[in-house]
Amino acid sequence: MRTGVVDFVVHEDDSQWIVGSVRIPGLPDWMVAFVYADTDPHVRRKIWEMLARGVALDSPTIIDGDFNCTLCPKDKKGGRPFAYSLGAREMEDALLANDLQELPFVGPHHTWCNNQPGASRVLVRLDCMFLNSVGLALVQLASIRHLTRISSDHLPILLQLGSPNSDRRSRLFRFEDVWLSYPMCSKLVQRNWNQADLGSVAEVLKRKWSRTLRALFFWSKNKLKDLGALKSQLEAEVADLQVREVSATGISEDENHTLILKAKELAATLGRLESWWKQRAKARWIKEGDANTTYFHSMASNRRPANRIVQLTYGEEDLVEDPDQIELAFMDFFSNKWTGETPDLSGWPALPQSQKVPPAAATLLAADISDKEIWAAIRDLKPNRSPGRDGMTASFLHSFWLTIKKEVCSALQEFFRTGLMPPEWKETLVVLIPKVPNAAQPDKFRPISLCQTIYKVAAKVLIRRLHPLLPSLVSLEQGAFVPGRSISHHCFLAQEIMHKFRVSTARSGFMAIKIDMAQAYDKIAWGTLQ
Repeated sequence: MRTGVVDFVVHEDDSQWIVGSVRIPGLPDWMVAFVYADTDPHVRRKIWEMLARGVALDSPTIIDGDFNCTLCPKDKKGGRPFAYSLGAREMEDALLANDLQELPFVGPHHTWCNNQPGASRVLVRLDCMFLNSVGLALVQLASIRHLTRISSDHLPILLQLGSPNSDRRSRLFRFEDVWLSYPMCSKLVQRNWNQADLGSVAEVLKRKWSRTLRALFFWSKNKLKDLGALKSQLEAEVADLQVREVSATGISEDENHTLILKAKELAATLGRLESWWKQRAKARWIKEGDANTTYFHSMASNRRPANRIVQLTYGEEDLVEDPDQIELAFMDFFSNKWTGETPDLSGWPALPQSQKVPPAAATLLAADISDKEIWAAIRDLKPNRSPGRDGMTASFLHSFWLTIKKEVCSALQEFFRTGLMPPEWKETLVVLIPKVPNAAQPDKFRPISLCQTIYKVAAKVLIRRLHPLLPSLVSLEQGAFVPGRSISHHCFLAQEIMHKFRVSTARSGFMAIKIDMAQAYDKIAWGTLQ
């Protein structure tokens, strides 16, 4: 099929699928499989056998269509109850075995409707679209839209592979762990950090921090090779030398030396690639072990489309797609949600004496902050949590502590001595985290603040000082967020109370009231805390 701009070449066809390649000038070929699966899972098994032949492994691949299979209860509404069948199990196994992953989508969840009225109406998600890791790595931005169903019982699915104005993120400099593997990184830090600066200790720290990070960033842009391209080049060179090494003629001594050097460089490059993608994967359960660059790359690629909001339903069910309007909708929603109120504290009970800090403990809390205490707080910080506006991660502090110790300690000790925190320390990046998959309303997002690293260190110092006192100051009714206590204890207590209600023979009745305060912690006024 030729359209003048895009060519589609059919490679294989069957009653359940058409497989071909899409050719767009200037872009790599994409393998595409259009599926119309049989309702019989035993017949449908031929699709998974087709995928097992390697259709979706080596090329950027899209598999989409009507799979006539539901994978979870929320995929079906109405009709017979959902049952996790053999067909669903086989489909999930095939997707996993062939590295096929689904992107988040916007629009209606169910893709098929029987168009019947009332209680006979059935909605099912039968149509899906999957990409493999090669395809996800190739496109920086991709989104899936479920469009409006009009004359058909199926709705159309639109895949968008980026757009000119689709990436509106401000480009902040960020410290990269992979830089630590280059000897030049340490020299750059030493050179830029040790330059003389004037001003307050906080101003000096800010200038050194900013200057050092900018120097590292532009050095990496100008001097470091693309790791992916370097890996491919080295793999080809090593493979060629290894093939010639076992041939009848063999290789010379110089070529053998080159092979050893190239193999070492390839191993170092693979380690750097792993570090690069691991920092972006945000897979916290990963521990040190075998290198798994492909896994980290896949995790990071999957996160990329999930980090974008392409449309939003707000107000009177208005669908907002313009990025500026989406931004205004979020601003309006959270501004109304968090409008402050002045609490009436008349008659507010005094703090019990048992919950006041004892004089001896107060003296310890007010003691000067030592360098050792600051370093202990820094060691407690996770190395690769998402940075704030400063772009620095805790791994920078861990790696260059001896170089930066003086300025960091002086700035923090000045803050604890005066009680005055520089305003820029409190600047945060607000990020919206979806509470549910495919979130499309403002209330389905949870905003979190990414604090600057110096603020995290100050907070960690306070936490370490308060930690021994908290159990004695927090009432026993507070079950959560206190070490050694669990909110599940309240669940057990509630079960005991309800059991008492059921077995009690008392003439007077009992009543239990459950109060669930939405956003309880967010609604505590500062005046109450003070």
